[in-house]
Parts: sequence; C-alpha cells; structure tokens
Amino acid sequence: LHEGGLEAIAEHYPHATIMLVTRNAKSWHRSMSGWGSILAHWRIKCGFDGNLNHTKSDYWHKKWILSTGRKKENYWIDFYNAHTQKIRDFAMKNPSLTYVEVELEDENMAKKLEYYTGVPSTCVMDCHPGPKWIREHPNVTGRCLSIGGISQSTKVQDNSRGGDWTDDDDDTGDQR
Repeated sequence: LHEGGLEAIAEHYPHATIMLVTRNAKSWHRSMSGWGSILAHWRIKCGFDGNLNHTKSDYWHKKWILSTGRKKENYWIDFYNAHTQKIRDFAMKNPSLTYVEVELEDENMAKKLEYYTGVPSTCVMDCHPGPKWIREHPNVTGRCLSIGGISQSTKVQDNSRGGDWTDDDDDTGDQR
C-alpha cells in the first residue's frame, strides 16, 4: 500500500478488520515470478524500485540499482518482508482495528480464520487461476478447491433447498 492507504482505512473505518495472509517470502517470490511481468509492472508503475512519484526512497532505490541476478530475488524478498512488517506495525498503532494474521501454508489456516472471523472454514478455497494449472488439470471444472473441509466430490445435504447438493466450487450449487 502506498503512503496514506492504511491511514485512510483507519480514519474512515476505525473498527475494521485487517486480515493479512502471509507466506514464506521465497515461496511468494517464486509464485509472483510465475505471473508474467507483474513484478516489473510493480517496479515501474508503482515505484517499488524506490522511485515513487518521482521522489526517491534512497534505501529501496539503492537496493534495486545494486541488485543483479539472484540479488533481484533478494530485493523482492526484502520488499515482501518490509511490506508485511509495515502492516503489522500499522495494526499495532491502531488498536481500534481488529488484526488477523494467518500463514497461507498452515494446514489449519481455514480453521483459524473461522475462529477469528466467524466465516466457515469451508469457504476458504485454494485457487489456481493461471493457465498452466488449467492445462495440467483438464478434468477439473472449477479453479478452486476447498481447503476447509469439503472436497469437490463431497455431497452436502442442504435441507433449506430440499435435496442433495454438491460443492462444485463455481458457486452455482448444481443439484444432483
């Protein structure tokens, strides 16, 4: 978030919940690197090379200029960790906000989110929208799989609708 974004949330929504889903920084970089030019776009359009709005952040700008090859990965890992810490620090400075942080790779993430937010763990999905994943899984009709307890093939009885329903992850609720 650029300067002022978090502050605007606290000002206009002082009792909001900020949820931060974290992951291993190397895994994050590997994942983001697989999304084409998104990191280059962030660097150029969003000023994440330390050159935001034509004003230089010496630390990040020097770090970018000195980064070559594998050091570019380290730049983005440091960026990710700094961004994560910025959100944590902000939450600590704004006690009227509710702050929830979960680890993406934690097998109990869905249960933790349900505990802290009240959103059923079955609503937490593992989504793979990229074309590579679609090519590798041609027989899967949805791009998301529930990680919170209901698989695609599990039948769920929903008496309010009358009949057996399946969770096919496309929000259509096809009745069988």
